[in-house]
Amino acid sequence: MAACVLYVVIIFSNCIERFIPYSYYLDELLFFLFLGAAVIKACVSETELSGWNRYDVYLAVSLVLFLLTGAAGTVLNGRDLSAVAMGKDILLAAKFFACYLCGKLLFVTADRERILEMMRRVTRVAVTAIFICGIISIFVNIGMGSEIRFGLRSYQFLYAHYTFLVYAEVVMAAVLCTGQERKNRYCLVMAFATMLLTLRTKAVVFCLAAVLVLFLAKRWKKIRLRYYFAAGVVGLAAAWGKISQYLSWGYSYNMRNGLYVTGMKLAAEYFPLGVGFAGFGSNLSYEYDPQIYYDLGLSTHQGFETGSPVLSDVFWPYIYGEFGVIGLLLFIGMLVLLFFSLKQELADEPGKLKGANLVFIYLLVASTAEAVFTNSTGVFSAVLLALYFRKNTGETERQPGLFMVRF
Repeated sequence: MAACVLYVVIIFSNCIERFIPYSYYLDELLFFLFLGAAVIKACVSETELSGWNRYDVYLAVSLVLFLLTGAAGTVLNGRDLSAVAMGKDILLAAKFFACYLCGKLLFVTADRERILEMMRRVTRVAVTAIFICGIISIFVNIGMGSEIRFGLRSYQFLYAHYTFLVYAEVVMAAVLCTGQERKNRYCLVMAFATMLLTLRTKAVVFCLAAVLVLFLAKRWKKIRLRYYFAAGVVGLAAAWGKISQYLSWGYSYNMRNGLYVTGMKLAAEYFPLGVGFAGFGSNLSYEYDPQIYYDLGLSTHQGFETGSPVLSDVFWPYIYGEFGVIGLLLFIGMLVLLFFSLKQELADEPGKLKGANLVFIYLLVASTAEAVFTNSTGVFSAVLLALYFRKNTGETERQPGLFMVRF
């Protein structure tokens, strides 16, 4: 039951944040709970730690190297950075992969089929209700969307932004993929339709990419990494109109364009380690060193001219700006390792593997337009992958460990 409640909290977290103060710290709370429990378990466990496959071990080593790259860049560039700023940026950069790895150590055994069955029941009700409201919203303004795109009213349900609804539907679609019931298929169609009702380019690209990967997987009976490259080409074609629009705005005013280009200049100037922690591409970097953005000629760009830029609208400039070329290669490598970790973990459970890949595809698509790996979406996704999209053991009652969660 607790696992199902956590799932509901995750998919409706943004709605909850609008009404419950400080609930927006849930992702940090989960990170510290996972990390603390994993450390304690490692200290008191009398048996060999289980839960990781070989790709997880490589992932953990790569994460350490990634953080060391940031530390080396900070030291070698002689930046006077406070320990608090460095600590916050380490948390920001590491929490997605750290939550995933810690979760796999903690939640080794559980009857996940029983848990997922409860989750699918909740999901079917939620998806249907949200979809019906979306259809009504097309014809009547019921206060669930105000922006007009393509002559239609964009739909956001009760979420603060359309992006949060898209992510919630992605998660629910992933959960529906884990079941074989025929009614799940109808709800899956409604979930994808609801994403399209948001009229966001991100949602369209995700739907096309996800459908292509799942189609190829069904055709060839396996999910291969090269399917993602094919999906990337299709997604690029689908988003080309939006990309062309951004490019037409040039680099002298649009914030995203300016950060992407300036980040490349920093990566070249501070090759190969980057500028270091809290140095570029995140709200944290602007909080601790806003002057660097004005020194880089970004003072006239969106948000900077008023002193309130929203740097969370980009992600990759943060990686190659702060951690350089080496950090970029390590981060891409960690994503590849995560893909193979999921593939090995769920080799005998194709439904869960499809669901996990839906979440993974969304993270890749969303990372082009938001800091998805460093915000709450990244942590929630790591928690979902570590807790629910795992092979079923059915050994909850027989597992003795103190920190092994009993669902």
